[in-house]
Amino acid sequence: MGKTLRICIAFLCLAAMLGAQNPAPRIKTGDALVITINAVEEPLKRTVQPDGTVALPLIGSVPGEGVSLSQFSDRVERALSVYLRNPKVTVRLEEEP
Repeated sequence: MGKTLRICIAFLCLAAMLGAQNPAPRIKTGDALVITINAVEEPLKRTVQPDGTVALPLIGSVPGEGVSLSQFSDRVERALSVYLRNPKVTVRLEEEP
């Protein structure tokens, strides 16, 4: 086996191990979220409620507890697509001051 191939295999193994050790963070009750919607000028700041939902204008409560930020973004986009054409949503955890 060539040196280059061994280096590539080692790199792929390392990347797989790091990915397994650092899974996408899951939303939990009490998390402070910053939600950016392409049709809204200002980002929305919301807290995950004790029942695991996030209250948003127009679409109401969206389940969020236990899913990744990306999965939650997809949920919000699907709910908004009833009202908006091609909504784009990004969600991040609010930074601690």
